[in-house]
Amino acid sequence: MRIACVLIQNLAVQVLLLEKPDLRGRPVVIGGLPFETKAVSDASPEAVARGVRPGISIREAQALCPEAACFSPDGTRYQQTFEVVADILDNFSPVVEVERLGCAYIDITGVQKEGQLASQVISAISNATGLSARVGIASGKFFSKVAAMTSKPESVTIVPPGEEERFVTPFSMDFFDCPEVKERLMLLGIRFIGRLRDFPREALSSQFGADGIRLYQLAHGIDPLPLIPRKRAEIVSALSICEPPASTTNEIYGVMQPMLSNTIGEMGKQGKVCHEILVRFGLASGSRVERKLPLKEGSRSESDILARIRTFLEGSAFTEPVTGVEMSLSLSAETGRKLQLWQQRDQPVGKLASSLKRRFGYQPIKKVTEVDPDAIVPERRFGLSISPTRIGHMTATLGQIQEIAVQQDGDGIPASLIYKGQRRKVVKIYEQWRIADGWWGDEVRRDYFKVETAQGLVCDIYHDTIADRWYLAKGHG
Repeated sequence: MRIACVLIQNLAVQVLLLEKPDLRGRPVVIGGLPFETKAVSDASPEAVARGVRPGISIREAQALCPEAACFSPDGTRYQQTFEVVADILDNFSPVVEVERLGCAYIDITGVQKEGQLASQVISAISNATGLSARVGIASGKFFSKVAAMTSKPESVTIVPPGEEERFVTPFSMDFFDCPEVKERLMLLGIRFIGRLRDFPREALSSQFGADGIRLYQLAHGIDPLPLIPRKRAEIVSALSICEPPASTTNEIYGVMQPMLSNTIGEMGKQGKVCHEILVRFGLASGSRVERKLPLKEGSRSESDILARIRTFLEGSAFTEPVTGVEMSLSLSAETGRKLQLWQQRDQPVGKLASSLKRRFGYQPIKKVTEVDPDAIVPERRFGLSISPTRIGHMTATLGQIQEIAVQQDGDGIPASLIYKGQRRKVVKIYEQWRIADGWWGDEVRRDYFKVETAQGLVCDIYHDTIADRWYLAKGHG
């Protein structure tokens, strides 16, 4: 199978520069504002040249590059932008896999002029979004991604069929995604993929399990992983020309109401529900306004959808008359209705929580809550809120908290920790934050650290400054 990897390097930075072109050529850091204790999620080439890299703290990035402009991430905007890129790729292949934001694969098996197709993909993305893409083509996802990552912006690297083993030989083990395996290989002096061919399949398998088998395959130019096609939203659309042009909210609403009535019938026949409305308004000057209106819950109710449209129109101001309206409904299969578990959570839940705590000696009630809405990694977006009445002040992790021993440096920063009977040196601190709160009568003061050890363990630990004890709160992979 011939696969093309389409890579939008530094997606977050590119999206920001489209909005703020005056920042081009300057060091830019995405992750948080200068005073926030968050980690860098993306950085411009100018900032990278000064030592800034994803994963370090914003404060460390500022120390390395004081003139860098720091911005909070906009995960929703990145998602919407890359969704446009994925829609463009649908026009070039029936099979499109989105690996993550900024990286997608397409099946181009049977294409005779691969380079020409890749150039067309790059141009289409640039024209539609303003983003700069690079493309790698090979027989396998891994090799096509390496080819894309080593390409220059808006260029193509093609690995001829059968040349994957030769192509991948000189590249570093850094392209492999498993940090623990990479560290062990580095300790053995194996720094390049080609060196893996010195070992039989059985030796790699016994040492690294399934990862060892995959390493053996990649070193020999074999990547059997299939593409996993993304799910495409089903769309029903309607178009209406406004004669005469509509100038008021009520006039525009009057145009859209019968359009929705026609599409609702088609949606009902398919047994689907609407979860998002896309509206496009043509204006008298020839310009166009486009908006996506997500629904809190999938619905096939005409009144629910009209209410969402009405709310949008009442909050919008059109500077010109509307000459045409296009409305598209994104459909999905109907699932079970989502019930709100905490509809009256203030006093009743507070009383119940206090009663349970007195009875059991600890607080058993927790609620899933959004911790960091801008987090790119989904696992960091949500946590368990210990206090349902004080959401966001304290979070507990999904897993059992363990007491550990930690050795600190002179500044109180963790230098090493003992985990599973082994002393592990802390080699990197990604984030540091503090929680000081009075919670239902209990005073809580904790210093949290997200750290990485020399063995590749990435975890959240915290120091209970009142009890002067350290705890392992959460492990990351």
